[in-house]
Amino acid sequence: MRTPCSLARRLATVVPAIGLAMAMIVTASTPAGATEDFDSVAPRFRVVVRDDIAPGEAPTFQVVMTDLGGIFDLMSNPTVASVEMDGYSELFLDPTDPEYPAQWEHQLTGMESAWDTTLGSADIVIAILDSGVTPHAEFGDRLLPGTSFTGGDPTIDLLGHGTSVASVAAAAIGNEIGAVGACPNCSILPVQVADPNGSVLWSNAASGIVWAVDQGADILNLSFGGQTNSSVLSAAIAYAQSRDVIVIASAGNYGTEVPVYPANIDGVISTAAHDTSFDRYAWSSYGDWVDLAAPGCTQGLRNGSYNTVCGTSFAAPWTAGVVGLLLTSQGALTPAAVEAALQTSASPLGWVETGRVDPAATLATGFADLDAFLTTTRARPVGFAGDYRGDVVQIDLLVNDAVTDISANPTEGRFELTWDATAATAGVYTVQVQAHSSEGTTALSSAATLEVIEGTGFDDTITHAFYESGVIWMVDQGITTGTSATTFSPEDPVTRGQLATFLWRYAGEPAVVASTGFTDTSAGAFYSSGIAWMVAQGITTGTTPTTFSPEDPVTRSQLAAFLWRYSGLMSISTESTFSDVDRSAYYATAVDFLVEQGITTGTTPTTFSPGSAVTRGQLATFLWRFAGEPVA
Repeated sequence: MRTPCSLARRLATVVPAIGLAMAMIVTASTPAGATEDFDSVAPRFRVVVRDDIAPGEAPTFQVVMTDLGGIFDLMSNPTVASVEMDGYSELFLDPTDPEYPAQWEHQLTGMESAWDTTLGSADIVIAILDSGVTPHAEFGDRLLPGTSFTGGDPTIDLLGHGTSVASVAAAAIGNEIGAVGACPNCSILPVQVADPNGSVLWSNAASGIVWAVDQGADILNLSFGGQTNSSVLSAAIAYAQSRDVIVIASAGNYGTEVPVYPANIDGVISTAAHDTSFDRYAWSSYGDWVDLAAPGCTQGLRNGSYNTVCGTSFAAPWTAGVVGLLLTSQGALTPAAVEAALQTSASPLGWVETGRVDPAATLATGFADLDAFLTTTRARPVGFAGDYRGDVVQIDLLVNDAVTDISANPTEGRFELTWDATAATAGVYTVQVQAHSSEGTTALSSAATLEVIEGTGFDDTITHAFYESGVIWMVDQGITTGTSATTFSPEDPVTRGQLATFLWRYAGEPAVVASTGFTDTSAGAFYSSGIAWMVAQGITTGTTPTTFSPEDPVTRSQLAAFLWRYSGLMSISTESTFSDVDRSAYYATAVDFLVEQGITTGTTPTTFSPGSAVTRGQLATFLWRFAGEPVA
């Protein structure tokens, strides 16, 4: 038996709605200046009465027209689970927008790769709870007998919305007419719950859900909603989920973060709308209560022809079609498993809980993406890295469709792979990664291009010159881009300002306060951060207490001192024997360091030439050797 507290709680949820309805009825029925007579008004209300049932049973309810006393009688009945006003929701339409190219939603999202796995199956039934579905050659015999909960005919779609939604989900492929749905071989079950004005009573929606589940639907598409919830609708959705039926709903076209129902009901896969750049359409609802985003504008069948249609109404059936492909490929899955497959394979977005639906990754249940990389390289080993998501047990690196490296059992969402391009001829190569799932499925990333060039890429460097590896390494590390797009100027002297910049970039461009007190440097010059960093590290104090001489050439003795200090004044075991190195000079131990580390052997076997200017080619070589001669 109901306790007074439970009755009070139910009153708190129903009475405000009754009060609003009474105010509307009384206002509408009382002419201006007339005497109000509440007994004669006798307002009656459309309420939904839901019976108590055992868990897992189909919810039973009835719509009743009654007065206020009748509502209180119903609420006091111990066999009644809930009494609520029969609310309305709306279909999520937006004006057509002809600027969007037809069917971009398939071309930009990986749908075509998903179709390489499957086009769906007529055994997978997508129930379209909407305004009806008009028969058309796009559906053929995949349009199953439906029903209406509005007193109409499910095959007569006066509004056109339901037919558009059905075509987005499952229009045929290869029939030389119209467009293509996300799951072109899936079946459609029309359930008419919307009237010709686009209004959907919660009671009709709930009845439609229960009916569709009992008819064997695998997926329910709900392209309607409102900003108030309904316990009757929640009960019907819970019934669907207990039968492992997947429920997908539009997030709404309100353009706000306010939750929308049924999209925000537990277990429903809610879908917002993204554009061709994967940004949110301004009209799409959004927020962390929304699970995913999908294409919001597409080609929809309406009144016998295709037009551009926009709205979260069409993001939902596109997602439903992807789920149809998934169920065809993977077999029966629970709603939780389907939601996990969609979310773990989603490409991240910042305005919904996870990201946009990625059909290829969903079917593969795992996907990998390459990080951005340099577009040119020399013939040498080239490293690649990236992220993966979902069920991934192996990632292959493909260059021109040939596997060149394999990462087995990648961990923590990252991978690293290498292409040994040492023997590669000059030319442009296509690079992709392929993810393997534990189920044996695969998914390819989008393709990127890499150009292999000969030598350094500069017109003024000599192939196989002593400085070639150093120049290539400096460019690859972002330490320099040359003196122009086509020149490195290997014989030009390096200025002190340039050296400061090169060392600072080699160190990783650490943050510094670009103020040194030197009177001959400018705070806005390219070398300002490098000079400030060198001073802060104790590598130099300038040429005088107030000058750095940034335009002066760097001498070989100065470079030796700078590198030795950068090393942390590494201890030396053997002194060099150059005849032109004064053992009492500030740079003597630094020269020893360069020789002992194999950075230089001098200008001759007996000379170091400490006062000579360092050329850019020499600096590239010294710094490359100082770094340990990394592969370039």
